[in-house]
Amino acid sequence: MSRSLLLAVLATSGCGFAGAPGAPGDDAMDDVVAPSDDEPAPISAFCDDPRLRLCLEFDDTPTNGVLVDGTTYAQNVTAEAVDTLPRNGGAALAVTEASLVTVTVNPSLELRTAFTVELSANLAGLTLDPESPGGPPFEEGTLISAEGQFGLVIKPNLEVECSVGDKKVKAAAGTATFRTWHHYVCTWDGTELKLYVDRHAPRRATPTNIEFDGDPGDMLIGTEGFDDDSGLPEDPFIGAIDDLRVFDQPLTEAEICPGGCL
Repeated sequence: MSRSLLLAVLATSGCGFAGAPGAPGDDAMDDVVAPSDDEPAPISAFCDDPRLRLCLEFDDTPTNGVLVDGTTYAQNVTAEAVDTLPRNGGAALAVTEASLVTVTVNPSLELRTAFTVELSANLAGLTLDPESPGGPPFEEGTLISAEGQFGLVIKPNLEVECSVGDKKVKAAAGTATFRTWHHYVCTWDGTELKLYVDRHAPRRATPTNIEFDGDPGDMLIGTEGFDDDSGLPEDPFIGAIDDLRVFDQPLTEAEICPGGCL
């Protein structure tokens, strides 16, 4: 799907750009301005939490392929073949099967023992699987993948799945829907893995004997990795992603569902 077609699909009526439950409102969407060489980027209210290791609001069009991390860590985030589209007085990141957003690994992003991943996503469509015409109609769409650590993906039956190492917790099938914004939060405290969808009560798992595939590597947004033969991104997410935050500890249920989970 081309970027122009993606933007047209997401811009049609009924896309739900008012935002998903749990997403910040306009008052928390202060622009993050790209820093000069000697001046750090100002931190918006949305990114002003000492537990944050990565915070991307996507409110600024990428300049020279660089996205600005809104935390004091100033993570190195590069983007290829991406676009932005309006949302909540700011913008969201539009990605296709050709997009590549990379957050360079460093010690501050090694989060195997505890983390929270939070984002909003709008699914425009997933790539048809030509090798399985009689099977599921779509491949997976990866929202975020931290090599050797964790991932958040949408499965072929539109079931959302969060993983830590080789262990997973899944939300019910159909919890992702096309052309609609949804809010996803996954937490890990070293014992329990939880996945929240649109402020509903979480699905839970207590995995043991977790195996991690190699050392922590780069974090990829909108794809799982690269195909060894083609060099193209694998399991790409096609749609829009917004308000991505990665914490170094699990958020509490009260923080995720301030008024109580549904």
